[in-house]
This record gives sequence, C-alpha cells and structure tokens, in this order.
Amino acid sequence: MHHVPKHRWIEDLALSLYPRSQPSTTYTLRSFWEKHCEWERRARVHFLERDASDRRVRALVWWYVVEYILRDYSNYNTSQHPFQFPSDFVAVLCEIAGYLATGKIPEMVSAVAGRGTPAGGPREREQIELAQVYARCVREGEIVDKSPIKTIAETYGVHRRTARRWANETESRPEVYYPGGPKRVIKMMRAAASEYARTGRSSEAIRARGRPAIK
Repeated sequence: MHHVPKHRWIEDLALSLYPRSQPSTTYTLRSFWEKHCEWERRARVHFLERDASDRRVRALVWWYVVEYILRDYSNYNTSQHPFQFPSDFVAVLCEIAGYLATGKIPEMVSAVAGRGTPAGGPREREQIELAQVYARCVREGEIVDKSPIKTIAETYGVHRRTARRWANETESRPEVYYPGGPKRVIKMMRAAASEYARTGRSSEAIRARGRPAIK
C-alpha cells in the first residue's frame, strides 16, 4: 500500500471541506475571503460533531484551515480591500486564548496531541506551495516555461524528482489570487525558493547543517 505522509492526508481532508465556486462565479478578493471564512466554519462544525472517534484528526484539520486563512489574511488584507473575520470565529479564538491565559489547555488544543508531527513547518509549506502555484500557472499557460520542473529544482536546490512530486501533488492553495498576475507569482516563487535553499531541506541547507543530503 502506498504510504501517504500524515501532513498530506490532513491537508487533503481540509481541502475536501473547501467551498467550490460555480462556473459562472466572478472571482474577486471579496469572494476569495468569503469562501475562506466559510471554509473555517465548515472545519469547525466538522470538529464539533458528536462522533469523537477521530477527534484528533478533526482538530488538526481545523488548525490547518485556521493557519491557512490567517496567513492569507496577512498576505492579502489591505486598506483598499479590507478583510473581516466572522464574529463567531473571533469568539472561538478569544475563548482559546482565555483558557491559555489561565494555564488551562482547551479541547481545540489538547485534541491535537499525539505521536509524531507533520513534516515541515508552516513557512516551509508556504515555500513549497509557491512552487506548486508556479507549476500550475505554467500548465494553465499564464507563465511560459518549457521546463518548469527543471526551473523549480534548480531554484529551490532540490532533486528533479522532488520538484516533480511537488508539481504533481494536489496544490495546497485551493484557489489563488495574486494581484500583479504571473510576474508576482514568479517573484514570490523565487523569493520563497531562495529562503528554502538556505533554511529548508535543499541540498545546500542540509550540507550547511553538516548532514548528508537525501535525494
């Protein structure tokens, strides 16, 4: 049986809850954010369902979605296009903070405890996501690149097999809205690749830490 890393199936479960657009829907920053907020609500309702058999998985899914929308808030919220969080979501975060402030661990946090942790942190996932966005833009004809796998491999400092796997995986971003278009995607991808090459699991970064690179 093919082994799927834990962080991948948590991601797949989270993405299965993402509301999909109708073909006739006009895509705007407002609709982008409204769908994100609905995504969080669905993940929260999913966590609160009575069946506790997979409580940890549901908690991990909810936190995945929360981290995702908070990151997109920090990336895309502007005075021209202000985003607002739903009051019920703010209330949940407030309650969690209230428990933590008194030294108590609320269920939304304690439920994620378990053996093992997902590979890579949020920053590394974001760097890889931008490689996936780049590959998707090439496939859709928005960016012209005859060898996108080679570009990703060389820019990130990883083996081509790794770059191909990233490109073939389900993109972590369910929908992408980058003001500035393809040029912005290229710029962000190269910046992410530069950081990944220094601090992630590129051959260069692994050698710098004194460990053999795994191809």
